[in-house]
Amino acid sequence: MIVAALLVAGCVAPVVREKGMGPSLATAAALEAALEPRRRAIVIGIDDYRSPAFPDLKHAVDDAEALADVLRADRGGAFDEVVALTSPEATTRESIVRALQEARSELRREDELVVYFSGHGTRVRAADRYVRYLLASDSQPSDLDGTAVDLVAVQAFFATLAPARKALIVDACFHGEGKSVVRPDPFDGAPILDDALVPRATTMGPAEAHLFATSPGRPSLESDALGHGVYTNFLLEALTWGLDDADRDEDGVVTVWEAHDHARGRTIAYTNGAQVPEAAFRVVGEADLVLAGDPTARSRDTALLYLYANAEPKWDGVDVLIDGRARGALPGTVSVHGGRHRVTLTKGGHDLLDGYVTLRAGQSYRVDDLVRIAAGPSGALTTRPVVVQSPPLRASVGPGVPGAELEGTWRRNEGPARGLTSALRVGGGGAPTRFVDDVSTSAPRGVGWASAALAYQWDLRRVRLRGGWGATGVLIPPSWLGERPTGSIDPAAVPSEAGWVFFATGPELSVGAVVSEAWALTVTTRPHAALLDPDGDGRAGLIPWWTTGLGVELAW
Repeated sequence: MIVAALLVAGCVAPVVREKGMGPSLATAAALEAALEPRRRAIVIGIDDYRSPAFPDLKHAVDDAEALADVLRADRGGAFDEVVALTSPEATTRESIVRALQEARSELRREDELVVYFSGHGTRVRAADRYVRYLLASDSQPSDLDGTAVDLVAVQAFFATLAPARKALIVDACFHGEGKSVVRPDPFDGAPILDDALVPRATTMGPAEAHLFATSPGRPSLESDALGHGVYTNFLLEALTWGLDDADRDEDGVVTVWEAHDHARGRTIAYTNGAQVPEAAFRVVGEADLVLAGDPTARSRDTALLYLYANAEPKWDGVDVLIDGRARGALPGTVSVHGGRHRVTLTKGGHDLLDGYVTLRAGQSYRVDDLVRIAAGPSGALTTRPVVVQSPPLRASVGPGVPGAELEGTWRRNEGPARGLTSALRVGGGGAPTRFVDDVSTSAPRGVGWASAALAYQWDLRRVRLRGGWGATGVLIPPSWLGERPTGSIDPAAVPSEAGWVFFATGPELSVGAVVSEAWALTVTTRPHAALLDPDGDGRAGLIPWWTTGLGVELAW
């Protein structure tokens, strides 16, 4: 079984050494050289097949040799080692397995690896599923399991390889014209499981890519006019003469997914849609594999939005608009300059997303994750200094009460960055002076309050708007300017000194500047009013209780 062969790590050829002295590196230099990250590629191209059941190809070896030259070139990939397997003897199943085993035993996490295959593929039906094989030069149709390379086993093995940055590229097909040697089995009504070529992104490493020249049910074609497989030709174009066009984020290098996007679009156009390349990527931050250009000179001021293989078909064919302008379609990659942008994802006239997102330059974002990001935070905690004013109560609290309050908000998502919001807050402060007969008197007095509100929040780019209605309970405790009267005191007799307990209600408005998905600066004003008799003359009326503050909001 290919699985067992690939996972055997102990098969190493005998090593013969001379017993003599020779020149060597200093210890420090040797250690430094051993620890330096390495870039390795294993490139396989098979034109000639031993079995007459498998027709020979014309350009698979051309594909492999051309890609090997590009990856070796200083102005291309500048890979440290490129192993090219193109002769019939070097492309047997045993040779292919041995090359993969060596990659497992020799490479480390910080290294980079590209494995490329150009040749025939085939598939056989096993009960309710298909098994796909890459055909080696010595593969036999009567014993595919023992002489061909099981694609699923290769993909599973590939995921176990140490390098964090790695790409598996397959220019073959498995049922159809071109690089395939069998037709699809007649449909007998039985369900087929696992018919996808690409793995789920969740099973892949943080910088792993699986690229296929075509998708299930479609051919992978060779072209005599191009002298290559169609997909590989445009992959080479992305890494050489078409590099500037393929460099979607204009950072001076072409990554695996930029190369695939370029080749995918050109392939579809060249074959009039007959061949549709497919890929799966998992990219975390800047953990992407560079295929061409100088990674050390990389200067990225853009963010990347991407989505490839996904379990939800609703994302296929989605158009991506940035700030109202069409920038591409899914599956694929869209580059955007860092900053706050309106991102719209639309399909068939229906918006799957229409909201504002802060995209950090140099970061990569899965498009389906943007729905969660653009929805905005559901909760927030805000602390703010405030000033409370009420001119009719100047005898109680003077010209104003400086203080602080803590606010918690909870938002029910009703669309991208908008929804009904509830808020609870508590606060307190102290009035440093009061007015007695219109004369300012130094007489500090504490004030406390608690409030609740319902509001509607909406983010527009970097502006966060929130408007609603709230109610505030206020406590102004007794504070006597002179000697405290004895006996029972009617607060109405000396209301300014006996204190207040009242409720105020009214509209609320908050305007904020969104710094990031987690932080915002907000200015809040609450022009509430209370029904009071501040003069104690028996005539109650509405008096203002106005709160204004500047706060820092932490959202989640």
